[in-house]
Amino acid sequence: MPNAIEENDFKEIVTAYPVPATDVLNFLIPNSLIGKYDYVEIINSSGQIVINKLIDNQSNLQIDLKPLQAGIYYWVLHSVGDNYQSGRFSIIK
Repeated sequence: MPNAIEENDFKEIVTAYPVPATDVLNFLIPNSLIGKYDYVEIINSSGQIVINKLIDNQSNLQIDLKPLQAGIYYWVLHSVGDNYQSGRFSIIK
């Protein structure tokens, strides 16, 4: 599983914050990428997908982290094609 933002064909970066997170992880999606990503996955350190959420055409996306335990997680934004962006974040309680 990647632990940093990966190269993609979109050339712009999606920002995930705050890091570390407590209750919510926010994604700021540049205007040029709105509608290019289909869904986001949150993956725990064991490689299990713990959240899978469809992305509407929005520039600000929030993921509710309250059900998750403290620890290290990964996020992956997937597009229709082979493009994706990913990153690592931690949850503190």
